[in-house]
Amino acid sequence: MVGLVSRAVDNIDQLTFNLENTRVRLDQTKQGYATERNLLLNTISDVENVDINEVAVRLNFLQIQLEASFRITARLQDLSLVNFI
Repeated sequence: MVGLVSRAVDNIDQLTFNLENTRVRLDQTKQGYATERNLLLNTISDVENVDINEVAVRLNFLQIQLEASFRITARLQDLSLVNFI
């Protein structure tokens, strides 16, 4: 009878240990999700709260750069060794 009670107590101790490990892992996972959620919310906020004028100026600047690279590419295609000589 004492052996049975001793094994039961050991089993309870093992279950308690397993539950505590599971609780720690859950807390770590929960903290990780909270951190990721905050990061995603900040990213969304950065996108939603952008200054429209700043975006328009930046897009215009990029469009000018793209058009300039197209013009340079077109000029380079017209170059040949025959025209150079």
